[in-house]
Amino acid sequence: MIIKIGGPEYLISAAHFLATAHYIEPLHGHNYLVSLELDYPDLIHGMAADFFQVKACLMEVIDQLNHKILLAKKNPYCHLHQEKNQGILEMEVTFPPRKMRYVFPANQVYLLPQEDTTTECLLLTIQDLYNDAWKKQPGQPHTSCKITVEEAPGRAVAALPWVPEIR
Repeated sequence: MIIKIGGPEYLISAAHFLATAHYIEPLHGHNYLVSLELDYPDLIHGMAADFFQVKACLMEVIDQLNHKILLAKKNPYCHLHQEKNQGILEMEVTFPPRKMRYVFPANQVYLLPQEDTTTECLLLTIQDLYNDAWKKQPGQPHTSCKITVEEAPGRAVAALPWVPEIR
């Protein structure tokens, strides 16, 4: 049985930019819409899933990424440096090839453990965060999970169905 979770409450409003050897996008934002499809093999007490648990896991992920500036931890063209300035922890991002620099409050930044901040890289991060959140939940495991991230109407990335780690 396939369970689908999605809708406007699963929205990540975040800013980002792409950085390559020859080009740095201007800082801009998206309202990423996240949806989830779960496959359950059996019904237990007439239900395939406890929607409360599934929604709680997805919201845990959304809350970590919403209203953040997304930076790529492994981008070879961005140098990240964190330090305190007048008591405020800041994240400095420099782009040596372009002689550019941004400084953000560190608590407003989420570091993606990826090479860039593309929608594809955001999807991989969401998948990892969901997996971590799901491992903390009791209940029937799903046999596969598919996450979709829509960057704009008609532009979406979906992961192939994968099996979350068993608790």
